[in-house]
Amino acid sequence: MAVVLVDLRGARQHEAREARLHARQHGVDAGMAVARHHGITIAAGLGPGARDAGAIDGVRGEKTDQALAQFIADNNIPCEMEVVDILKGAHYGPEYSAKNPNRLVPMLEDGDFRLTESATILRYLAEKVGSPAYPKDLKQRARVNEAMDWFNSNFYKDWGYGLVYPQLFPHHKRPDDTVHAGGIAWAQDRCKVWLQVLNDHWLAGNKKYICGDQITVADYLGSAIMSIGELIHCDLAK
Repeated sequence: MAVVLVDLRGARQHEAREARLHARQHGVDAGMAVARHHGITIAAGLGPGARDAGAIDGVRGEKTDQALAQFIADNNIPCEMEVVDILKGAHYGPEYSAKNPNRLVPMLEDGDFRLTESATILRYLAEKVGSPAYPKDLKQRARVNEAMDWFNSNFYKDWGYGLVYPQLFPHHKRPDDTVHAGGIAWAQDRCKVWLQVLNDHWLAGNKKYICGDQITVADYLGSAIMSIGELIHCDLAK
């Protein structure tokens, strides 16, 4: 199946509406995609809204997977996409589990080399294609790594798993309504702290991007993680 990854940007608002509708109706992921390019295979999850929309572009899913899809699109990396149904537990099947015991996506295969974790895969792809989005300079690269670790280790923990996912997916819901509401309120307060850090530190000085005036893989990861707030109608202006 041919994949048109460049449709991602123009589809964002439509995608967000579909994702919110599907999440409310089903609260589950809708599939898993395997993207291949030049011997590289990337297993990526298709999340809320994927099945409703057909999802032939392979980017309507796990937001960290979308960071990979966007990077591949922006760098004109040819891909093909196969869809594997995880509603039937395909990611728990023996073939995928043998390759990735985490039973999670994304996963990259480059020949006999396998790699998991979206941030690591982003860096690997950038290095492989010689993208300036992962600078060669030691200090610049360290800054990019720092930003990616900040998004993954600090922000995403509270933003995704504390605030957004418990309001979307039943398996992330707390044991009772009181505990659930308390967890959401706590995560909301934590996210306000992280958003202030993002605004006052990472984006300080009218920088165009997280690490300066040039886009880096940190921007791909960070923007994808930020965008999950659309699924619960987060208003960042408040």
